[in-house]
Amino acid sequence: MTGPALRIDTAPSAEIRRHLTVCDDRFVPPLSSRVAIPAYADKLRARAMTVEAWDGERLVGLVAIYWNETSGYITNVSVEADWAGRGVGSALLDQVLDQARRRGAASIELEVGEGSEPALRLYRGAGFVATGETGSRAGMVRLIWNP
Repeated sequence: MTGPALRIDTAPSAEIRRHLTVCDDRFVPPLSSRVAIPAYADKLRARAMTVEAWDGERLVGLVAIYWNETSGYITNVSVEADWAGRGVGSALLDQVLDQARRRGAASIELEVGEGSEPALRLYRGAGFVATGETGSRAGMVRLIWNP
């Protein structure tokens, strides 16, 4: 991918907050309807692994994942609108899957809004498949990746 530099666990909470606020309406439903973005940004910085795409000093793409001993749960995938369709999301997910292989993870799960076709295409392209279960929130589909 030409464009943003990929990094792991470097974004400060303030930049994660700015990025999530810019991306808020790209989530289905909007992220701010489900979480308080400032507190969520702080939680991601403190507890999640973040795989980041940077354009200079600006965070333009973010995947956040929680790990346990055997698996991971992706809690956030976001790419700013001016970088959408340029391979940023795919590059970020590739990095996450590489981390999963290095950790020996048995699986990675995520939930996505049923009406979010671009996100579903992205996840399916990375090898995620629907589990047949709805997610923990109404209108969500649970997807899983098994190496």
